[in-house]
Amino acid sequence: MQRISELWEAYLNSGSRHFSTPTELKHNRVLNLLFSLTFLANGYLIVAELVILAVLLQRDFDRYIAYFWPFALLNVAFPVLIGCIIYLKNHYGTFKVTYLSTLTYSAYCFVLSLFLGERIGIHLILLIVMPIVFIMYDFGRWKEIAIHSIIMGSGLAAALASYRLTQPLYPLPDDITMIAGHLCWVAALGLLFVYSTYNWRQVHLTEKQLATEKAHSENLLRETIPRLEIAEAKYRHLVDDSSDMIFQMNESGEILSMNKTAHAMLGFSPEEMVGKRLYDFVPDGLEGDIELNRNIVREHVRLFLEEKTLVNFRTTLRKKHMYEPVDLNVTLQKNLIHWQVEILGKASRIQEDISQRFLEKEKGQYRITNNVTHAEILSQKICERLNRYFSYPVVNTIRICFREILINAIEHGNLGITFDEKTRAIENGDYMDFLISRQKDPKFARRGVLVDYLINGKVLMFRITDEGEGFDHGGFITRAENDEYMAMLEHGRGIIMTRNVFDSVVFNEKGNQVILTKRIPQ
Repeated sequence: MQRISELWEAYLNSGSRHFSTPTELKHNRVLNLLFSLTFLANGYLIVAELVILAVLLQRDFDRYIAYFWPFALLNVAFPVLIGCIIYLKNHYGTFKVTYLSTLTYSAYCFVLSLFLGERIGIHLILLIVMPIVFIMYDFGRWKEIAIHSIIMGSGLAAALASYRLTQPLYPLPDDITMIAGHLCWVAALGLLFVYSTYNWRQVHLTEKQLATEKAHSENLLRETIPRLEIAEAKYRHLVDDSSDMIFQMNESGEILSMNKTAHAMLGFSPEEMVGKRLYDFVPDGLEGDIELNRNIVREHVRLFLEEKTLVNFRTTLRKKHMYEPVDLNVTLQKNLIHWQVEILGKASRIQEDISQRFLEKEKGQYRITNNVTHAEILSQKICERLNRYFSYPVVNTIRICFREILINAIEHGNLGITFDEKTRAIENGDYMDFLISRQKDPKFARRGVLVDYLINGKVLMFRITDEGEGFDHGGFITRAENDEYMAMLEHGRGIIMTRNVFDSVVFNEKGNQVILTKRIPQ
């Protein structure tokens, strides 16, 4: 019995190598079962026909012997065709061959009806098996269900029509016809019983499996939920008690969550910050482009989203009730959650580099590309060395002026952006897009800005050299000091502010190099 059970299970799973989803595997098993019922019904009819033929040959051998070959050919051709259809399904891994099996079965019942006539009731077998299509397909597969129903309905209609249009090709005596009719009823009811029992058993097994899985899930939830609550409490404790601002935001910069450190660091509660953008807390630029600080942060985030999974940069965030902003080091990390990009961020206070306390003299040279974020990074890196010599407000002002000159070298020097072009782009609200397009232009892409600096106990000196065509610095300064229209603009005042902060601002004749000098108080 075990061997028979194994063979039966192997038959039900035949062809399953082509299918992967639970629905496809279930469909394959049901289809193999229905094919087996087809062979069973055919075998039952063959036995009944042979018994009836044996009785008829005893009554009139010469007349009824002619019945043998038509029925023999039909009952051999039918299982052979079904076997070929099973082979096609298992070989090619397609369920579309079921249309052929339905057509073959309907044709088989129609020919038997044509052979034996209405009183035998072969059409009842076809009528009984029509609902099987609802076992084969899931709810909503109306196209497949409709095609199968049309094929079997056409076979049934053809059988009923044949009763009215023709006489049976192989009529039987009345007493044999009555017996054959009963046998046909038994076959029809037997098929109905078998596939109804199978369906009932599958429903029972499914309900049992669902109940088992439900109990398992409930036990798992009872064990898991407390652990998750403990883990979440630990995580929330770590986040809220951190000395750093920890937050989540989306690709547009909207803050999704914020820990309680934000209140201690900036004066804003987490509720006040959630729903707003990170850029809303970046202070305005001083004496220059009012959007410059925010645009630098936007550029950091843009490059981060396009090219990196982790980025670090330095910026300032404004306090709620104080004018002086806070210098912070921001780290952003990209995570993919439910196919959506979420950004985990951390903002930490700038840690003093203790080695700068021992600085006596330093000189160096840097070369940056035409990315304004590089100007921000370099200005921060060099100017943090000045904390030994100047107060924080003075250092911050020096850094802003130095950054303004670097950005001028990038924009007006290397990229050749005129004052009027920048004015129009800012008024149109697309200056960053305009700047990026210039950076990608092959004519300007290879240009850089060379920065030499010197710091000692007596003087601070910067020399900034760009690779552009230079500009009329004298004419620009004269215009900036006397043109009321320029005074109203949000940009163009960086050079004037730098001249007020540094003791000496000297351009070369071409206008592509400037030397900034500031005495260090003794």
